Parts: sequence; C-alpha cells; structure tokens
Amino acid sequence: PVAVSVDAREFNHIISGGVNTIIALQLGKTKHVTLARQVQRHPVRGDMTHVDFVKVNVDIEVAAEVPIVLVGDSIGVKDGGIVDQLMFSLTIAAKPHAIPEHIEHDITDLAMGKHVSIGDLVLPKGVTATGDPNEYVASIIVPRGIKSAAETAADDAAEAAAAAESAGSSES
Repeated sequence: PVAVSVDAREFNHIISGGVNTIIALQLGKTKHVTLARQVQRHPVRGDMTHVDFVKVNVDIEVAAEVPIVLVGDSIGVKDGGIVDQLMFSLTIAAKPHAIPEHIEHDITDLAMGKHVSIGDLVLPKGVTATGDPNEYVASIIVPRGIKSAAETAADDAAEAAAAAESAGSSES
C-alpha cells in the first residue's frame, strides 16, 4: 500500500462516468492502471474523504459491481401490477476496459406474476455474471385484489366447465 493524495474535484470529474472507470495514476515517473474502490464520503457534506485505488492488469479479468437499470413500461404494470426490483447491482467478471457503465434490461414484455433472473440479462461481449443465473433481479408483483392473467384464465375455465356441467345435468 502507498498513501497518495489526489485532487477531489478532478477525481469526482473522472468517476462521474461511473465508479468502474479506469484511472491512470502517476506515482513519480511510473504510471499505474487502477480502479477506484471503497470510495468513502462525508455523511453530511458529501465530499470525498477516502478512496482505495486497486492496481489492475488490463489483460486479466477483475470483479466489479455494475448497476442494473430496468427500462420500458411493463405490461404487468399496465394491468395493475407493481415492479419489485430485488437486485440493483450485479457482480461481474470482465477485463477492465470491458466493464460496462451499467446493465440495462427491457421489462416491456414482463407480465404480472413473472420475473427476470440473472440468466435473463443480456451482457456485453467479454462480461460474465458471477451470481446464480436463477437468482431473481426483478418481478411484477400481483397486488391483493387483482388476479393475474393465469388466475383469471383458470377462473374462466372453471366457470365454463361448471356452466357446461349444469347445462348437461339440466337436459337429463
């Protein structure tokens, strides 16, 4: 470990593109390729108080936390459901230059009672998720008092069967 001091304004400008931005840190005459980790801010003022820089090799994969952004208007929400985002960031493995700013997933076709898991996310080339592919990222919750399309179809089928049965017994 080496203690360094960096200009806070310049550092904030650099990481405005995302915390996984590659930073060339010059120590003496030597340049080091680094990623900022453990960025700590003052709880009231919000200014930066501490940063850990991790030296990386651009040819070796590193682990990184990347935000998950859900986009689109879900058909489940239009039917009265509620989006429940269970995971807001994803741990990935990628070479430093391949780390995306965020992972977007379109939930437009997500119906009530359905979910998105890590395995459903489309990741850029060279990026792999390190979590369980079956772990839920988001789901469309069916609020109390509202039936999902499957429940409505099952109820309709049961009513049709009951009507057919009563029509058949009344003919006898």
